[in-house]
Amino acid sequence: MRKIVAITLCVFLSGMTGIFVQGQENPWEELLKKEVEVVNPNYKPVLGAGVTFSDFRGDIRNANTYPAIGNTGYKVNVHMFLDPRQYIKSNLYFNQTPLTFNQRSSQNPSANLNFRSDLIFFGLTFQYDFKPFINENRVRPFVATGAEFLYFNTKGDLGTGSDVYYYWPDGTIRNKPFSSPDASVIQRDYLYETDLLKSNMNQGLKRYSRNALSIPVEAGIEFPVSYRIALRFSLIYHYLLTDYVDNIASKNTPIKGDGKNDHLLSTSMSIHFDLFSDPKTRIQNLLFAEVDFDYTMYNDEDEDMVFDGWDRCPGTPKGIPVDTSGCPFDKDGDGVPDYKDKEPSSPSNAIVDLNGIAITDDTLAYFFSFYEPVERSKVDYYLKLYSDYASQGRKKQKLPVPQKLKPADLNGDNIISYEEIMKVIDHFYDFESQFTYKDIKELILFFFSQ
Repeated sequence: MRKIVAITLCVFLSGMTGIFVQGQENPWEELLKKEVEVVNPNYKPVLGAGVTFSDFRGDIRNANTYPAIGNTGYKVNVHMFLDPRQYIKSNLYFNQTPLTFNQRSSQNPSANLNFRSDLIFFGLTFQYDFKPFINENRVRPFVATGAEFLYFNTKGDLGTGSDVYYYWPDGTIRNKPFSSPDASVIQRDYLYETDLLKSNMNQGLKRYSRNALSIPVEAGIEFPVSYRIALRFSLIYHYLLTDYVDNIASKNTPIKGDGKNDHLLSTSMSIHFDLFSDPKTRIQNLLFAEVDFDYTMYNDEDEDMVFDGWDRCPGTPKGIPVDTSGCPFDKDGDGVPDYKDKEPSSPSNAIVDLNGIAITDDTLAYFFSFYEPVERSKVDYYLKLYSDYASQGRKKQKLPVPQKLKPADLNGDNIISYEEIMKVIDHFYDFESQFTYKDIKELILFFFSQ
């Protein structure tokens, strides 16, 4: 058992080590990668899926006639651009919408009708997104129209078991016609077992087609969630080129209708995925890293192997060992580096002089008693006097540019600027400068002293 546990732990730890190593990124390899925008990307078909809520408008009407709470169906589609400017899209889609309608009337028993039908649409529409008038990255309105092929198979709930529904004026459903003394009240089973087209033919009526064409007109808005995902909300009006969806028409049906074609009003919500088009940007692998160095940051004036940009103790004498921050070692931490410290092991928290030697308490007492303290009334005077002295000390005398460095004074104002130093350094690395490496160091020192 212990061996199994040990082997399991070894495998787990080795796997975690591999994951850790893979997660580490080499910063130098990252410098050889550059993100660039894809020019003339290749757009591929976009896949979409969603739901529809439909309300049928024909000779039979439900009590509720709102598309948002109507019959629920589903829709899948594929769309792609047709023109190089991407103004027009083509939508190829499949839509299945089950319809269930029940019409009740207590005043007219013959008006108690019902049917159920699965409407199946295969359609092709052409969509306009109002480009270039609306920004592509914002909410985009659109309109679309085209043509659809429709198939329907209408059935009705006309009875339960061996009983046929008879609707009486009192609102009840019975198993025998009105005024029959032995009629019993029954309930609908909502099974829609009767094929209404076959029932019509059994009554001697002609057969009508279950296939038809339809003209859809769609308007909506599209929300881009990301570069490859979008949400779409729309309202669709289907004008059906048939009057037989509800099995009520001007001919070939037992009940005659108004002779007008049926139509359907739907709302649609869908999500679309662009899985195959080119990305907006690509990672380009470079042969050489494009790095904009500030060469003054990578100079080492005191030659202690710590660049000046990170050297916290510039001017360290040559040959003195330093730490990673460029400062000489100070073993006793008294603020005086070891190479200057004449007392390398001063007591902790001791006050030392410039040579690193601890100052005794008697010496400190004598030093503080030698000077008289400033009177409180004269503090403001001495502070102002010190401020004036310090401000005068900051006013340096303007140094003339040495003749050797005058070629670096490009604008001739007798001042070496930072931009002029950078140009000299760029020309030096391009082999276009008369300055040597030592000349550039002298130029940088003069820049800080002027």
